[in-house]
Parts: sequence; structure tokens; C-alpha cells
Amino acid sequence: MKEENKITASQFMFSVACFLQASSLLTGFFGPITMQDSWLTVCFALLLVTPVCLIYLKLMQTFPELNLLEIYDRVYGPVLGRLLAWFYIWFFYTLTAINLRDVQDFLNLTIMVETPRVVLLVVFIFLCAYAVYNGVKVVTQYSSLFVFIFMIVLVIGTIFTINHMNMENFLPVLTLPARNYLHATNIVLTIPFGELVVFLMIAPSVQKVNGGLGKYLFWGLAMGGFAYLVAVFRDTAVLGNTIALFAFPSFETLRMVNLLQALSRLEILFALVFIILLFFKVSFLFYVSVKALAYVFAFKSYRSLVMLSGALLVTYALFVYTSTVDHAIYATETTPQLWLLLEAIIPFLTLMLAKLRKLPQREER
Repeated sequence: MKEENKITASQFMFSVACFLQASSLLTGFFGPITMQDSWLTVCFALLLVTPVCLIYLKLMQTFPELNLLEIYDRVYGPVLGRLLAWFYIWFFYTLTAINLRDVQDFLNLTIMVETPRVVLLVVFIFLCAYAVYNGVKVVTQYSSLFVFIFMIVLVIGTIFTINHMNMENFLPVLTLPARNYLHATNIVLTIPFGELVVFLMIAPSVQKVNGGLGKYLFWGLAMGGFAYLVAVFRDTAVLGNTIALFAFPSFETLRMVNLLQALSRLEILFALVFIILLFFKVSFLFYVSVKALAYVFAFKSYRSLVMLSGALLVTYALFVYTSTVDHAIYATETTPQLWLLLEAIIPFLTLMLAKLRKLPQREER
């Protein structure tokens, strides 16, 4: 099953950036672990994700016409390859449900506190389903605009919180136990940087360019990673170690922006930008999920699965975790270890096995 409409390499790049920027709201997972050194944790994770992205890039170059699940079928064979496919389908749907639930939690905790959560979930997934039904080109069409809008908001938010910043909030530096840095770095590496593995599902849908997708992947990583780092640095400078008390530190920081009396509720504008970014991320993950499921069932088109999957995702999102506290516990204690297997270890083993088996050249003789 191939995608009819292909996207440009630039759309791919901005989609990577937008995907990472959407996670800048959710920086509270590792704050309680590394506290004032959280910005260093992001730097360490950015260094470590570079070789992981090189693995993704090499897989895309080795199998330019295949998506991630097709690569697994080719490398591991129909039995183990299909088993891995189901594992990744669970991974894709779980990521989608978690991010969908994040949208609902954010809205219920900030600007729509009285709205029933099921209503928020249904309305949001319906909007995402419309984009998904129309294909990857529609899902990624406005990614560059979203990136541009977020960068403006990031600059404005940073400038107008300068008077609330205290550089002493970064002291002392590197005084925590080494295990804290390792633990927090693994969290950031897997949530969100390692989640870029989902882009291997759309690699065959990107128009061919001279030199390949390498520079587009890494420019997207650079833009998204820089925005994430700035958000963590700004939040630490403003909130200090109290950053550990908030589920959405960036929103709490931006609440302090007060330009004029008439604009004292400017955080509503910031909230809308965050919702736009989360709309992109959920739509993208939704698309990847139905695309993967359609591949396993050998459907000619994924579109027949969109509405059914939307209903499944709403139900899944309602029960994926019981509260934001449980979400934080899973994100710090369980998820990073499992995600590391799916995002780095299996792709690395796949690349090594493909080299040992001399794929795909061996099959082309």
C-alpha cells in the first residue's frame, strides 16, 4: 500500500521540527530528577539522539521504498517481522492515545475546566480524523506555518519573562548524583526525541531529493531541539526548582507575561498555539497508526480504518492512565526503558542484520 500524494523534503523537515516543538509543553517529567540542571539533560539527550537519527537515516537510505514495518518484514522475515509490526502498532496507538489525553488534560486544567473530558476527546479526534483521512500531504501541509508561529511565541514569551528570570536558579551546577543525569537523559532521549522513529513510516512518501533526506532530518531535529532547550532553560530561569510542582511548566511560565492591563490574559493565546502544535502531533501519530494497521491487514487504503481507530483512540485515551500523576510516574519509571527498545535498540539491530545479510542488494541479484 503506497501513499498516492507525496510530500516535499521541506515538509518532512518542518514536520520533524513541529513534532518536537509540540512536546515543549510537556517538560515536567524530568524536572523533579535534575531540577536546576534540567537544561543540561536536554543537551545530553540531543547529543545522544544524533547517532540514533543516523540509524534512522541509514535505514531510509538502505530501503528507500519501504516504511518501517516493511523493512522489518524484509529483514526478519514474515513471522518475526509481523510480530514486530504488531508491537509497533501498539506503540503507535499508545503514543497517539497519550498525546490525545495530554490535550484533554491541558484543556481541562487551563482554559476549559468545566467541559467533560470525553467531549474534548471526541471533538479533537474528529478534527484530527479529517486531516488523516485526506492523507499525509494534508497532515503535514501547514507544519512550516506552525513552526513559524511557535518560534514567534517562543521569542515573545522569553523576552517578556526576562524580568521574572533569576540566574541563581541554575546554581549549583552538576552537583546531583550521576544516576539522576542518566535517568533524566534517558527520559528526554525517548520522550520526545526518540519518537522520531515514527517518521520512518512516511519516508517512502517523501519526494526524492539530491543528497537524500539527511540534512532535512537533522535541520528538523535542530529546530525542534533548540526550541525544546530554550523552553526548558526559560522555565528553569523563571520557576527555579518549583518547576517540579507543575504538570505544564511552560504554561505556568507564560502566565507571568503581562504586557498591558488589557492583555493580562495573554496565556490564552499561548494555549491556543500549544493546542495547534498538539493537533499536528496527534494527527501525525494518528496517520502513522492507521497506516501501520492497514499494512498488517493488507488493506488497499487506510481510510476505512480512520473512524474505527478514532473511536478506539478516544476509549484508549480515557483509560491510558488515571491521572497526570500516574502519567508522570509511567513517564519516569517505565516508559523510557520500553521506548528505548523500540526507538533505538531494535532499529540498530535491524540495520546490523541488514548489513550482515547484505540486504537489499542480495535480493536484487
